[in-house]
Formats: sequence, structure tokens, C-alpha cells
Amino acid sequence: MMIKTSTKNAIIAFFIIVFIVLGCTLRRTPEDMQLPELPGQEQPPEPEQPTPIGFVDVNINAGRHIGELPATFKAGMWVVDSEEGTRYIFDKFASENAMGVMQFQFNVETNPLLYSESLKDYKLRLMELTKPGTELRHQLDKAREGKAHVSMGLGGGTWFMPRWLSAYNYRPIDDPVCNGQASIMQDGKTVCDAYSVIFTELYGYNIGGNTYPNDWNAWKEVVQFTAKYYYEDEFNDKDLGNVKGLGIRDLSFWFGHEPDWGFFGSENDFFLMYGNTAKSVKNLYPGIKVGGIGTVGISTPKTCPYPENLRRFCTEHDTKDNEPMMKNFIEYAGAKKVQIDFLNYHQFGEPPIAGHFEKTKKDVSKWLKDNGFDADNVILYPADWSLEGVSCDPNAYPQLDSLDTEYRSAYVISALYAMEKAGIQWHSHDFDVYDAAGASKVSKERKGSIFDGCWPIFTRIDNTQIIKPVYNAFRALSMLAGKKEQETPYRLEAELDENSFVAAIASQTKDKKTTRVLLSNFVPSGEIAGEYRSKAIKSCLSSKGYSDNELKSLLDAVKNRQTIPQKAKEDASQCQKEAEAGISSHAESPVTVKLAVSGLSTGSYIIKRYTIDKDNANSCRLNKKTEASPSSTQCGINGIVEQKVKLAKDAARAKGKEAAKQAFYYDSDNSIDKINSMEGVSLESSLKAKQIIIDGDYIEEITMQPYAVILVEIIKG
Repeated sequence: MMIKTSTKNAIIAFFIIVFIVLGCTLRRTPEDMQLPELPGQEQPPEPEQPTPIGFVDVNINAGRHIGELPATFKAGMWVVDSEEGTRYIFDKFASENAMGVMQFQFNVETNPLLYSESLKDYKLRLMELTKPGTELRHQLDKAREGKAHVSMGLGGGTWFMPRWLSAYNYRPIDDPVCNGQASIMQDGKTVCDAYSVIFTELYGYNIGGNTYPNDWNAWKEVVQFTAKYYYEDEFNDKDLGNVKGLGIRDLSFWFGHEPDWGFFGSENDFFLMYGNTAKSVKNLYPGIKVGGIGTVGISTPKTCPYPENLRRFCTEHDTKDNEPMMKNFIEYAGAKKVQIDFLNYHQFGEPPIAGHFEKTKKDVSKWLKDNGFDADNVILYPADWSLEGVSCDPNAYPQLDSLDTEYRSAYVISALYAMEKAGIQWHSHDFDVYDAAGASKVSKERKGSIFDGCWPIFTRIDNTQIIKPVYNAFRALSMLAGKKEQETPYRLEAELDENSFVAAIASQTKDKKTTRVLLSNFVPSGEIAGEYRSKAIKSCLSSKGYSDNELKSLLDAVKNRQTIPQKAKEDASQCQKEAEAGISSHAESPVTVKLAVSGLSTGSYIIKRYTIDKDNANSCRLNKKTEASPSSTQCGINGIVEQKVKLAKDAARAKGKEAAKQAFYYDSDNSIDKINSMEGVSLESSLKAKQIIIDGDYIEEITMQPYAVILVEIIKG
């Protein structure tokens, strides 16, 4: 995972340049919650609630279905750390969420291919890591039971090779040629390999590095055994005899994890490897989807981030065209007639604007069509995505604290709304990825706080595993997607002002008894706000009479360092001020959503509402409101959530090893599961259910706080 990249169209680029010229930026984070009264502390007066700044009309026709709700609106996740400490969070997630595309990958420390000594050894290691009782097997079984689509990485999903299969002949670090450094033999030359030193020190001498294989027939056997093992219930293998497989039929295979910043060979080396992999799968199972290549972003070029001696070696074997690696991959696949069923890539901090994702879809569709592919039949798949594009860096705080707040909850719903609108069909959000060292450093600096501002949807410090507001966003999404009924509902069309910050998604159960509307009020801040400002400024200038051609001419003038007319500069400045004022006011004040649902049959209905905002379903803000003394952190230090976690740890310490785990997660009075069920932490109805008679349209005015997510249920009976 790396820093995200994004592309901008020409008009948007002009406005960004104008912003730079004008020297104006906007950085806005959700406001901290007020502290409650604590013993010995005088309670400050409650601040007056801001007046809603306007109305957003959301109209739903419950009598008009537009197909089934797309899979984009299920809770797809990328799961990496299949360790003992992940069982509670995975079981809770699986039991409460409608799982979509679940992507699995071995981490480096447990990858069965990396440490294998031979083909047979790889097979045995793979079976050992996925046998009944292991965490990965448990997760795969849960995913299958939950009717998830399983997307598995071939070869562990990485491009690391074991020494027996590596194209490079590695020398040990005690070889005198490179003064104590490990080296590689390539084309008859010795290359001192500082990169391999990292791997030999961390993982042992068996690592062959990030290279292609030295034997394509052996690689084919690796791929085909893996495919059989995951897909079949049982099969016969030449080395092992009868093998009991996992029998996962709703299955796809992906290949490649960020090769654009780390693969040591050339792009064509990697593309050849993908081609051999895809062909090996398709020869066995034509119906199984295969895809790649997991680039850092959809438009990122290949780089060589190595020490100087290795960087020279890497670039000599590269294409050097500075084009997106994904584009080059599509060109290669088209020329070589290589199958692509989906394009998986990584996506961080992308503005949740449909037009932004539509630009991605348009660019990729052109690449596909230009190279002989049917673009409509190739799935776009952000397989590793989240709000932020930095690696939980302890030096990046408090920037990353928003990952623990309601800000991220609203972002997720609005981003998925925009992705689906653009035609993106699959997604896998980061589930348990985090930087243990960085998170622990932040926690220590914050007196042991469990809120460390990192990617997982549960807290992970010392396996505390408290649900974050973003978890509740996926749970609300899963309710919309029919988790309770265990079937995919119909989708209902939602009409609303696309220029507002509100997103709306609606569904109805197949029996037409339950209609659900999911609302999100995401107000951008920081870098994400750039495209919103650009969009608002363009609209403002258009209202002042500027045509698209005139805007393009102004852009050309900026690019060519020509003088911009004074009136245009003044108009742009005024429009910028208005755009920033609009974003700022929405970030500080609630908005009133006028929800109108037509097409409901006459009868008695129960109305429920579930809210995630600064006051509801928010462990972070609850901890902040109850912290022992004021701090500058958004989630507080030593508030009620963290106090109860400490009590759960104390109760667990008094038990034996196995009993301690059970007590910590389930049995004690302050167990993790009980904390996750607390009012203010869990997703519960925020409004007492009311029963009404509906004869005509159902109309409700809902006040939404900035960064709020609200699910409305209208249940007949």
C-alpha cells in the first residue's frame, strides 16, 4: 500500500492551478465532542446546536425496482493477518455483515511459497496453513457460509519467489565478493544485492526475492495445484495422492501486489508471469475469473525504489516509458491474447465524487477497447482501499485520527455510492491492515490509548478489537443489502441533488415488506476537498457566463505562463471564496434532508432510524466525551471505553490461558463483546421505533450532522 494517485481533467486542473496562484487552501477536521461532567469537574455549558443550513430533497419510489442491489453495496474486505488474535473480529464481522468480495492474502511471514524448499514442500505448507482449525481455514469457511465471493492471491498474491524457483541465483551473505552483502548472479555477472540483505536478515536465506520463476513448468504446477486445492472438494495429486480440497466454488484468483513500485525485473517479465498464471488457471477452470495486477493506483508508472546500485540494475531491465503500468499491462495482454476478467488496483483517499471515478472508468475502458477487449465485461476492482493514503505513520498524526472517527464512516458510504454510479462493480476495503510498530508508538505517546488512527475497522492495540464508527457504516450498508433476510434486495431509484454533500441509496426486500434508505453526509477536508472546490468554482464561473471554451483558453494561458485577464482572476478569486465558504459552512452545520418515499402500499408501518455521527454508534467520540482530563486527541485518552478495556484485561489475567481469552472477549462483565454492545458504541436504533399508518407518500425531515450516516427502515406490519 502506497500513497494514492489521482487524475484530473483539464478544466479541474486549471482551477487547482488557480488555487495555487491565489495561495488559498482549506484544511478542516471534524470538531471534537464536548466533555461530560466528571467527578470534581464543573460541566461546561452545552453549546447551542447550529441551525441547519438548508434542505436536500431525497425522493424514493418504492413501487419502482431497478434490478437487484449491486454487489458494490456489500461489505467487501481485504484480509491479510490470519492470526489467532483475529478470530473475534472476523467472527463478529461475518455474523453481522453481508459479505461481498473477500480478498485473502498470506502475509510475508506465513507465505507458504516463500519458505518452501520444493514444489512438494509448497503443497504441504499450503495444506498445513489451511487445514481445519487454522485461522485462515476458519475465515475461508465463514466467507463461504456467508455466501461471499472469495478472491485469492496466487503464489500468496505477491511476486516474491522461493530460492528454488527464483530466476536469480542468490549467494549467501558470507560470500566475500560483496563485502558481507548478499549478491545475485544475473547474466553471468555478480550484483551486490542490498535488497536481498533485507530479506535474508528478516526471513532467512531461502527467500529468492521479487523476481520471476526460473522454470515455467514448475510455476504452472504451483498455480494449478493451488487452483485445484481451493476449488475442488478432493482431487488426486502426483506427489501427495488423494488431497482433500477446500471446495470454494464462488472463487477468483488475482495476481500481483503493487509490482509498479517493487518488481525487480522488467514490466514484460511481470506481464509474462501474469500471462502464464492466467493461462494455467483457465486451462483447468475456464469459468474461474482471473485478474491483476494490483498496482498502487490505476495510473501509476513502474518505479525502482532501490539503493543506487540496484536501481541502475532495475532500470536497465525496465521499459522506461513512464506510462501507467496498468495501461502497459492491458496492451501486453491484448497483443498476446491473455485473459483479463478483472483489473484489481489500490485506491487511497480518492474524492468520493462520481465524476472522479467515471474518469477512471473512461480511461480504463479506452485502454481496453484500444487493445481488443470488451470493456463492459472487464470488472474494475479497487482491491485495497481506504480513506487515507499513508501507512499509519506515527509522524503523520493527528492527520490519521480521522480514521477512527465518523468522518471515515461517511466517507466509505459516499465513496461506494460514487464508485457504483461510475460502474465499479467489486471492492475490498482494508479490514485488518495496520502498522503495528507505528500504532504502538502512537499509543505509548497517548498513555496507552487504543485509538491510534490506523486502517483497521476495529482497534488493534493489544488485540482490544473495539468496533470503530466505520465498522458500523459497513453494518448499516449490510442491513441495506439484506443481511437480515439473507437475500439480495431490490434496488430503488433515489433522486437527489447531486451537487449536495448528501448521498442516498435505497433498497426493498423481495417480499416488499421492508424499505430501507441509507443516507450519508460527507463534507470533504484537506486534499479531498480540492475536487469539490474545483467543481464548485467551475459551476460558479459558468454561472458568470464563462463557456467551456473560455475556461480551456484560460487553462492554456496558465500552462503557457501567459497573463490572465484581470476580470477572470477576480471572478476566479470570488468563486473560490464562495466555494470555500460553502464547504466550511457544511462542515460546521447540519443539513435537513427531506425524505419522501412514494409507492408504498396503504397500511401500518414501523419506522426505525439508525445513526452514526458524533453522538451515536461512535466508540471514539464516546471515549472522548468521558476522558478523565481534556486532551487534544479526537478520541480522547482513558475515557469509558478504554477504562472498560482495562477492566476486561484485569478479569482475563485472573484466568488460565484459554479461559482468559474467553473471559476477555465474551465472559467478563466488561468483555470486548459487551463493550461493543454498549449504547453509544454499537449500531442501535437512535430513535424510538414508531408505528404509523401510511396512505400515500411517507415524508420525514431528518437533521443530519456533518459526517453523519443514517439508515431509515420502513417496515410494514
